[in-house]
Amino acid sequence: KLRQFGDDFSNVVILGHAPPSSKQGEYFWPVVEDVKGLNRPVLYLHANSSGSFEVYRPFGEAENLEAVQLERRGVEGPMRVTIMRGGNDPFAFERRQPAASKK
Repeated sequence: KLRQFGDDFSNVVILGHAPPSSKQGEYFWPVVEDVKGLNRPVLYLHANSSGSFEVYRPFGEAENLEAVQLERRGVEGPMRVTIMRGGNDPFAFERRQPAASKK
């Protein structure tokens, strides 16, 4: 679908609920194939049922795909994602503490 925009975009952000895994393989495997051919940075931002904030690369074969796992269920405060053209860091994250944890 993104190819219809030609070169009129620099980055892609995908919002999801679940982390990428074989359980969602019917969705992820075609997406990974498309992402590999984009030649643009792609961010997959997803929820988390347990664990902490983490930035990682879920698929070694898709080097342009970066994933962010948010803080565990209901703990993540507001977060701003800045999307930048070019450079080594195409996505920047500004996180705030959730209201319940501020003292």
